[in-house]
Amino acid sequence: MPVVVLAWLAVDKDHQGKGLGQALLKDAWLRTAQAAVWSWYGSWEFESSHADAYHLFLMRKDLKGLLRWDGKASVGMASTYDS
Repeated sequence: MPVVVLAWLAVDKDHQGKGLGQALLKDAWLRTAQAAVWSWYGSWEFESSHADAYHLFLMRKDLKGLLRWDGKASVGMASTYDS
């Protein structure tokens, strides 16, 4: 079972009431979600683009292996997948 352990977040008294605590919590949740997404896509053999780490791709050969695809278009699949 995946778990998130979040340390105490604090804002100096001189800066309280400015939304910094909310921003810290939001950042923590976004980072946690991003890590979960990367882990899930990585388990399916997706790789990061060298140009932009936020662009993930899956090689066609890996897709075929994951799906045990024989290369023939099935109902609803465009014939471009056969090439």
